[in-house]
Amino acid sequence: MCDLPATGEITDASEASHYLAVRLTLDFAAIRDLLQQIPATDFSGTSHGIAVHKVEDALADAWLRMVRLLAKPDELRVMAPLVEREILFRLLQGPQGGLLRQAAAVNGHFTNIRKVLLWLRTHYATACCMEELAAIAGMSLSAFHRGFRASTGLSPLQYQKQLRLYAARKTLARHPGNVAAVAADVGYQSLTQFTREYTRLFGLPPARSLRLFRQNGTDSRR
Repeated sequence: MCDLPATGEITDASEASHYLAVRLTLDFAAIRDLLQQIPATDFSGTSHGIAVHKVEDALADAWLRMVRLLAKPDELRVMAPLVEREILFRLLQGPQGGLLRQAAAVNGHFTNIRKVLLWLRTHYATACCMEELAAIAGMSLSAFHRGFRASTGLSPLQYQKQLRLYAARKTLARHPGNVAAVAADVGYQSLTQFTREYTRLFGLPPARSLRLFRQNGTDSRR
């Protein structure tokens, strides 16, 4: 929801039975328009920027109809926006509706923090200070720290570190090369620190990951 770095593992797929996934880029303007038309539901305790929940039948049905439209290009242009609106409605009415409402709030801290997340995703290799990030968010330093952790579950430095490590892993998987050069490219000045933090996050040191990527030609853990 808030551009968090994340990884996953596909546990059930084969050449004969492919794993398929779909993704919806949230239209916050459309969500805010919907919020003007549906009653506000009470929610509490919602604070994190990512959540997982079992898909309800009505939402799964809307998604299925959206996917089926891919085979009907004549209907896609007209019907897809309508089905997308239904999907957003189902999400707002579902168990994670409070999270979505917070993310769409114009004056909420999610909106301010998102500016920083977008900046960090572009400048993750650049050293930055907390005062600079707080200024981007337009928040005081203390409010920024609280809002950032509430939105992401991480401190700004932890978030930047994860962005660096995921970028390094992506580079090693797609363009296997020198580990030290990759570490420097993502902003690490110490190869020892990079190796330690990479191993802690992914369970393998970068040199071993590199050997596996070269052997397999792909990242088997994505």
